[in-house]
Formats: sequence, C-alpha cells, structure tokens
Amino acid sequence: MSTKSISMCEGKGSLSHNNREFSAKNIDSSRTPNNVVFVHQALSDAYHQLFDEAVEIYNACQKRNDRKISDYFQHLFNRPPSASVITGANKQKSFYEDLVQIGTKDDTGVGTPDAEIAVACLREYMESFQKRNPNFYVFNAILHMDEARAELDKAAKKKVKLDEIGGIEAKESVFGKKVTLSKEDYDKLSDTAKKYVAMEKNIKKLKKERDTAVQELGAVMQKFEAVSSELSEYKKKEENAHYLSRKKLNAEAQRIKREDQLSRDLQKARAFISACGLAEDFARYKFNKTRNAELE
Repeated sequence: MSTKSISMCEGKGSLSHNNREFSAKNIDSSRTPNNVVFVHQALSDAYHQLFDEAVEIYNACQKRNDRKISDYFQHLFNRPPSASVITGANKQKSFYEDLVQIGTKDDTGVGTPDAEIAVACLREYMESFQKRNPNFYVFNAILHMDEARAELDKAAKKKVKLDEIGGIEAKESVFGKKVTLSKEDYDKLSDTAKKYVAMEKNIKKLKKERDTAVQELGAVMQKFEAVSSELSEYKKKEENAHYLSRKKLNAEAQRIKREDQLSRDLQKARAFISACGLAEDFARYKFNKTRNAELE
C-alpha cells in the first residue's frame, strides 16, 4: 500500500444525504447496499435518550409552569428536529457532522486492494470512536462505499461535562455526566466563565504587581543597608574624634591645674623667704644661678 493522505473535515450536516434518502450525482446507487451502517438513530430519539431524565428533574424543581420544558430540542431551537443542522440563538448547533477519508479517488478508489485496507482502517477508527471521545454522542455513522472512494460520515451531538447548571442536574449515562445547555443556562455559564477569566486576569495582575513590589522592596532594603553602613562608619569616626578631643581637653586641664599649684607653691615659698629675712640672699642666689645657666 502506497503512502496515503488522511483528511478530516466538518460537513454541512445532511442526514438525508448520509442515509441515502436521495441519490446525488456522485453516488453509484448499485453499490449503496454495500454501505456500512454503524449507528442509525433518529435525532429526536437521541435527544430524548440523553436529556429526558434531566429535563424531568428540572421540571420537578419549577413552581411556574411557564418555566417547565416540554421538549428539550424545541426549547433549544424553537422548532422540531430536522434532517439538516439547525443553529440556535447562541450559535449552538443541533448536531455536528464530520467526514473522514483515506486517500483519494485516484489512489484509493473503491474496488482496489488499497481501498479494502482503507475500509478496514475506517472500521477500526469508527468502532472505537465513542470510547475515545466520551464527550460526543454518535447517533448516525455510515461508511459510504457507493462513492468514488470510501468515506466515513458520522453525525454526533456535542456535549458538555457538567455536574449541575442552573438547576438542571446532569444525566448519568454510559459516557459519564453530560448535559446540553439551554440558552438561559448557556448565558449563566458564559457569565460565570467571563467572571472566572476576569478573576484569573486580576490574579495574574496582582501577582505581577506583588512581584514588582517585592523587587522594589529589595532595592530599597539594599539602599537602606548601604546608608546604614555609611551612618555606622560616620558615627564611629565621630565617636573617635570626640574621644580624642575629650582626651586633649582633660590633658590641658591637668596642665593648667599643675601650673596653678606650682604658682601657689612659689608664692608660699616667697612669703616664707621674706618672713625669714632671706629675700636678699634669695635674690643673689637666683641671679647667680641664672647667670651661670647663661654662661653654660
């Protein structure tokens, strides 16, 4: 088998075409019986299966009759189910169609050995699709063998995992808890989501501002430590200078005190010499001592 391309795309959504309720130009009606039908359930039955129980629980909680839901599909799209996709007021679609194909009509045409391998691959893909994608409920899936190449068309209802929205309790099914939202519930969920996104943005903004504040605080602390260190050095120098100045003043005071004491002692000595009548002798002695000192 040569290298093949694989394409997946969203279809327009036509159950009539998928179920071959009419024949298009690209269909070989003689090969239509060879089509492989995996799932073929009415869209209305799919909605009833998925949501009737949840609607019943919802209605039981309503006191006003005008708030009760008689038919969930009608409640969402204001019309009965159709073979074509219906888009609601909130852009929600009644179902989604996806097309899957392997190869092209030129390298994987129906009836060729490569086409048989492609069919086996598409079978394996579809048979395990629901298990791999529990958020989708497939109600229509057909492998078309009556076109130029094998093509798998599947229609599914997209569901949302929620435990409870606006009083509607999610239905427990083999695929888990799922509900499809009404416009009112969708608006409530949308408002909640917007508030949550705004809260997350605010948290990120506050976190960024906090980080900036922490950085600024770190810079201020560094400046404070530098200034504190300079102030400490300055105080140390001032204390040393003040200590030296005080020491010098104490020494000067001691010198003056000694000089005053010596002056008082000298006056007492002179008074004693005069009292003893030795003033002239002391004067000659002082004169001779001074003269000798000069001669030396």
